[in-house]
Amino acid sequence: MTKSFLTLAATISLFLTGCQNSKKESDKHPQDTTETIAPKVGAIPFIGIENYFVKNTAKRIGFVKIETAEDFETVFGMAGSSGAGGQPTKIDFSKQYVMAVIKPTTDLSTTLAPKTLERNAKGQLVLTYMYTTGEKQNYSTRPNFAIGVNKSETGTVILQEVQ
Repeated sequence: MTKSFLTLAATISLFLTGCQNSKKESDKHPQDTTETIAPKVGAIPFIGIENYFVKNTAKRIGFVKIETAEDFETVFGMAGSSGAGGQPTKIDFSKQYVMAVIKPTTDLSTTLAPKTLERNAKGQLVLTYMYTTGEKQNYSTRPNFAIGVNKSETGTVILQEVQ
């Protein structure tokens, strides 16, 4: 009995020593509970700006941010048509601004369309859009798209082109 008692005591002693050592290790290396919280990552709502064309007098190419109706009118003209959905999208510049991507004039069939607008972990706005070119046409166009974004959504804009 003395032998089994000693074995049991030694086992308990080793167990308690292991627990104390674990506690001491965690005391030596406390976990840092202060974290750097990254900005919210997620989708940002937008509306498609439809039935406008890029004016021939507009000199801007690439990404364009437009914050006033006057500035918008220097770049875009109305291209409304009769029928359902033929009216140009109304833009309330007191509540939103316009992001646009304008490509150079081309005679190739071209598709240019917004896909997503998201805020990344660095707080940047990532605008993903589709850009594809096809066959030669017998006329030229100036591929573009424009979206309306709430004025509260600010930050550096990163363009991400997908095909």
